[in-house]
Order: sequence, then structure tokens, then C-alpha cells
Amino acid sequence: MKTVNLDRKFAAAIVALILISTAIGALVVQQYFPQIGSIKAEGMEDPLEAWSEASYIIWQYNTTFYASRNMSIWDTELSTNASKVIDFADKNMTGGTIFFRHATYSLDTPIYPSDYNRFIGEDDNTILSQTTANSAVFHLSAGINNVHIENMRIQNSSAGTNCTGIYLDGNYHKIMNVWLDNLAYGMVFYQSGSTCDNWYENIYVNGFKDTGFYIVKAHDSHFEAITIGTNAVATAAIRWDEGGSGCHFTSIHIWGSATLTYGIWLGSGSGVYQYDAFWDSVEIEDNGIQLGLYIQASADYNHFSNLWFKSVINASVIIGDYNTFTGINLRAVGDYGLIIQTATLNINGGYITDTGKTAIFISTAYLEYKAVHISNLNIYNSGTDTADSYADIDVYHTKYIQLSGINTQGTNVRSSINFTDCTNGMLQNSWVFDKPILTSGTSTSVEIHTSYNVTAYIT
Repeated sequence: MKTVNLDRKFAAAIVALILISTAIGALVVQQYFPQIGSIKAEGMEDPLEAWSEASYIIWQYNTTFYASRNMSIWDTELSTNASKVIDFADKNMTGGTIFFRHATYSLDTPIYPSDYNRFIGEDDNTILSQTTANSAVFHLSAGINNVHIENMRIQNSSAGTNCTGIYLDGNYHKIMNVWLDNLAYGMVFYQSGSTCDNWYENIYVNGFKDTGFYIVKAHDSHFEAITIGTNAVATAAIRWDEGGSGCHFTSIHIWGSATLTYGIWLGSGSGVYQYDAFWDSVEIEDNGIQLGLYIQASADYNHFSNLWFKSVINASVIIGDYNTFTGINLRAVGDYGLIIQTATLNINGGYITDTGKTAIFISTAYLEYKAVHISNLNIYNSGTDTADSYADIDVYHTKYIQLSGINTQGTNVRSSINFTDCTNGMLQNSWVFDKPILTSGTSTSVEIHTSYNVTAYIT
């Protein structure tokens, strides 16, 4: 009889366990399957079947967030705290993928990704929103490598909480198809290593309060199809601070409708060189931008091609050395086009039209090793907001200046080209219409011929 009683107790315990497991499973199914019904009604696949390669699939139902592992509704973490669910999934996989379904995931702590993990949303309706001030949505720490973040919107929970979208250190990261909204800093790059080799593509930064891309350090990374704009008073769309080299920027669009101090600000740090960056197809526009491009003395060996400025207050101030420009186009610039100060540089090809004052102002302070070469440049209609007081090209205190293939047609300026206290210069093979070439101070010119094929030696 005792044996029979033990057997009965054991059987009862087994039944109780089964009932408890069934109840837990029913609870998960109860939460999971209404979501599936909704998804299928929209003609979409089961979220677990749609991403069979995902290690975890995270979604929201009512106020609860779920992370299902390996397509299984039976291996599911759930919480009303989105940060805990995401952190649980990240820390329980290596080299895996978290797929986020459409939802707004309100975070109270940053996401600290582990090595080689991927975070992929459906599209910009997958929203990760930081609720804690002075924080970040993603924080990629030093020593963390090969993290992918794709197809999602990253934002503050409300404007003005001084948050960063993505803070990034480490190497071999890939950030693609990401929208960054209403943050103090869209992305901050502090890449302490010398390798980096990161890839950023199709990134949209909108409404930032300080800086869209704040690059403290970066090496050998690729930036493509980047749009950065704000309707708030802010510092810079792109600010490159301390150093780095070998980065490529392609198809960059910057706009600012309020007071944006700088479109691109290079060399904003102190005494650390930033060099050998390649910029192709960069467009900077909007009447809120005070200075489109600012290259400080520490920012050398940058290479620009197909650079466009439109409707900015001032286009560019260049102080750094050995920067080159191929195809520079300025349209409807409010005041000055290019301001070149104590810089060695080369400009080849482009158009400058409808500047409010001077198209190009050059002053190298008589420095011996500073040489400015400008060729194949067309300048039209300078001085649109001032009468008879500026030049298309105004060269001041410069020892080495070479202008070749210059075509000027300025209707409101005092002179097409003005040289003040300049030596060792040359203007050749140029067309000068409407206004004269003037010299003053120690500058003298010879062999100035007709309005076409002008040659002038500045001695």
C-alpha cells in the first residue's frame, strides 16, 4: 500500500508539473498568438518564421516586451522594461542577431552591445527611444568590435534631454539605414584604435541640438549617403575634433534652417592633426548655415571633389594646409565665397555665382611656404548686396599666388581681381569682363592685355 501511495504521489507531482508548464505555455501563447493574428491580417509573416536566422526576435504586445530565442515561443524572456529584454538577448548570444518588430522601445539605460552582435529593425517604424537624460541609446565601448545596427529610428523620448544616439568606439562596425531624431548629438565617434575600418551608410540625422556627427577620432572608415539637418540652433552638422586619417565621405547632404554655426568643421581640437580624408559629392545648403566649411590650421591634406554650397551665409574659411578642391560650386552665398587664410592649397574647376560680397578672399600673411593655386574657375555676378566696394578675387599680403583659367563677369564689384601688397604671383590664360584688374601697395603688374587671355605678373 505504501508503494501504491508513493506512486500516486509521484504521479500527482508529474501531473502538477505538466499543468504548470501548460499554464505557462498558455500564457506565452495567449500573449504571442494575438500578435501573430495581427501580423497575418496585415499580410506579413510570423515574426519568428520571417527571420529564421535571428537569435532573438523582440516585439511588444500591450505593455510587455518579449524576446523569443531561436524561433521558439517556449524560450521567451518577457518584461515591461524594454532595456532589460534587449540586454538579456544581447548578453545571451555571441555573433547573433536581434530582430526588432515594429514598436516603440522606451529605454532607461543605454544598450551596450557585445562583440559581433547585430541589431536589426524592420524600418524607421522600429523606434528606440532613450528616456534618461545625458545618456545614449547605443554605447559601443572600446574593445567591442563588429557590431551591426540597421533599419531603425533612434531618438530622445522628448526634445532637449541632451542624449546621444550612438556613441561609438571599436573597429569593423556597420551602421546602415538609421534615422536619428531630436538628439543633442546624433553620433559620437571616439575611435581610440588605429584600425577602425567602420562603414556608415544611409544615415539621416534630423533636429539635432548640438552636433550631428561629432568625430573625435576616426581612421579608415567609410561614410556614404549621409543626410544631416536641423531646424534648431546648433553648433555643427559634422565636427571633426582631434585626429584621424584615411576616411572617405561620399554623398553628404547638410542643411540648417535655423542658426547652424558650421556645416562642416574640421580640426576643431587642439594641436592634433586630422589629415588625408576624401570628400566626394558634398552639398551644404540653407540660409541658417553661418559658415559652410571651416578648415582650421590643424586640418591638413583633405581632398574635396564636387563640393556644393547653396544659400549659406559664408561658404568656406580655409586655414589648414595642402587641401585640394576639384569642382567647387557656390550658389547664392550671402556674404563671402571662399576665405583662404595662411593656407597652402589647390583649387581646380568650378563655379561661384551670386555672392553678396567677394567671391574669393586670399591672405597668407606673407608666409614664405604658403602657396595658393586656383585654376579653371568661373565667377559670375559677385557683390549682389553691395555697390562698388569688393572684388571677384581679392588677394592680400600673399607671396605666392597663381591664378590660371579664371573667367570673371562681376557686375557690382569694384574690380575683377585686386592685388594688395602681393609678390611672386601670376594670373594667366584668363578672361576678365566688366571690371578691371587693380593693384595697390607693393604690388605691381605687367603685361595686362585685353579682356581675354589676360596675363599679369605680380612682382
